[in-house]
Amino acid sequence: MRTCVRLGVLLAVAGVVLVSSAETGASPGTTERVSVATPTPIGAPVARAAGSSELCLFLASPAARNVTWRFRWEDYVSCGLAEPLPEATAALGPPPPPVGPLAAFGADVRVNDPTGDVHPDETQNNTTVAVKGDTVCVAYNDDVGGTGFARSVDRGATFADRGPVSSRGDPVLAVGPDGHFALAHMRDDDENGIPDEIVVSISEDDCQSFPPTHFAQQDALVDKPWVAADRTGGSYNGRIYTCWTEFEAGVPHIKFRRVIPFVAPIVDVRTGAANNLVQGCQVAVGKDGEVFVAWEEGADTSQAGSIWLRRSLDGGDTFQAAVKVSDLTHAADPAITNCVFFGGALGPAAHPIRIQDFPSLAASPVNDDVYLVWNERRGGDTDIVFYRSVNDGGNWSFMRVVHDVVSRDQFMPAVAVAPDGTIKVQWYDRRNDPNNAQFDLYAAKSTNRGVAFQEERVTDIASGLDNFVPAPPPFCYMGDYNGLAADFTEFFHVWGDNRDTAHGHLDPNVYFDWQPLPAAVGGIAELPDVASHSGRSGGDEALPAALAAAAAGVLAAGAWYARRRWVR
Repeated sequence: MRTCVRLGVLLAVAGVVLVSSAETGASPGTTERVSVATPTPIGAPVARAAGSSELCLFLASPAARNVTWRFRWEDYVSCGLAEPLPEATAALGPPPPPVGPLAAFGADVRVNDPTGDVHPDETQNNTTVAVKGDTVCVAYNDDVGGTGFARSVDRGATFADRGPVSSRGDPVLAVGPDGHFALAHMRDDDENGIPDEIVVSISEDDCQSFPPTHFAQQDALVDKPWVAADRTGGSYNGRIYTCWTEFEAGVPHIKFRRVIPFVAPIVDVRTGAANNLVQGCQVAVGKDGEVFVAWEEGADTSQAGSIWLRRSLDGGDTFQAAVKVSDLTHAADPAITNCVFFGGALGPAAHPIRIQDFPSLAASPVNDDVYLVWNERRGGDTDIVFYRSVNDGGNWSFMRVVHDVVSRDQFMPAVAVAPDGTIKVQWYDRRNDPNNAQFDLYAAKSTNRGVAFQEERVTDIASGLDNFVPAPPPFCYMGDYNGLAADFTEFFHVWGDNRDTAHGHLDPNVYFDWQPLPAAVGGIAELPDVASHSGRSGGDEALPAALAAAAAGVLAAGAWYARRRWVR
């Protein structure tokens, strides 16, 4: 019965227009593979029957190109939809040497163990990171086994690959006030290759295992979850929220649910249509416990899109009306037509990579600011734009393009806010390659609420591209997001990286780096237009901004000294 229901959903969804996938990258590091502690993570390496009827039916339908999750090449081969690939293909030339100073960043550290990677199903991407004390927890899409994760107990100096968590991917991490890590991800309950569950797994053993503890949705066609935890100390402290995309009879919806302290009813935050697609939601918590959900919407048949947001002032029980943050022009290059997914792709044509315009969302812990960043096409290439609300998401203003160099493509941004209010944005950047192909990770920080940013290169080595497999299907996937987090002393960066090689190809892996917060004392600048929220008080137990900044400065100095000894 359950299979029949799902099969009906798949047939109904065959007319959707949203997104599909393929991948790239790789590199050396200090990772070791360890056996996973009991309880064993779910979904350990996915053993599916070759060419299951449901999966083959789905892959042969238009719907397979209208979702963002990635299928493995072996799935297409086993269904008779593609031929096995040769061992090696031509790649772009060697990456350019480092350009400019690397600032305060240490050596890049590889997070995952690439043992077992086989082209083209060797990619790790869609990275996410959360930090508690000395423990850095990182999760990512892993072609070897769905969602993978790794753990560091020395604040990122070394990592141990913990293996797979679930049979599908799109992981996102958060940390609750109890110190437990929460991991939202998709799961394939029937192991037929099609995600049908949104799970929030709670690790009570410090990122050593993630059992399936809370189910946000089951028996549905799902995509792109996100998760956030309330750590304000206020009325809703300890609540954990998740959002995701769900397809009902071919129509996409943005769904939301509180999963902790108990599972609440599902809220339909936004309903799309066949010609108005909604995707890429993120959820964040404000300083007084406000809940914000942002997403992208637009038609696949035009270059026009928009970013929207809804907020809740009662812990996610109800939401106010949706607010349009801004219209946008899709970042994709309309001249690139050989990567045929919703959102389109960036060049070069011989090595395209799929690109989305999904927003990255963060709320300040020290005032009523909410921040959004995304990539969009401006002046012939792709740039990162920064928007700010100073009244809990009620009104929005375009602040600036984050980066000073606006030539060539900048794409796939993430934003985070430290406890002292310092803002950090990271993104992929092609400024160092005159061919606008190879890319680095760059980052910029602001201590004046986004009025100005200081940018720096993060990566030691640029990434090349050789992941494109023509068709069917075109594998031109680099993921849809990267992870960025902060604590009182440092920012933590994770990203998909293509510097490594294996089997005659570039081998995409996950890399990590960190940077101390600015050591300035005095807190974040106040602006005259800050609107104080007149509702429920919350977060009264948090450090005042000035004290937090002072503490961060002192701790950063000690951490900086210790980290240089670890990493160097």
